[in-house]
Amino acid sequence: MFMTALFAQPKLAATQQKQTPILPLGGPIYNGLKMLHQSHVLGSPPAGSALDDAAFEPGVLYENNQLLVDLLKGLED
Repeated sequence: MFMTALFAQPKLAATQQKQTPILPLGGPIYNGLKMLHQSHVLGSPPAGSALDDAAFEPGVLYENNQLLVDLLKGLED
């Protein structure tokens, strides 16, 4: 839903091009990044797992957020 809201509001999406928001672990964010990697849109797979059942790893948050930042670099506003 977060990504849908961004696509529906280009002005809001333009404010999200810096690495300030940290997206949550697991669930739809992980699955979305995994699908993008399987489609060869992203160069590396997301960190973590689809389930949020492991110990908290702050590095995973930043690794997956960096994947989105790298994706946005290739797109124009």
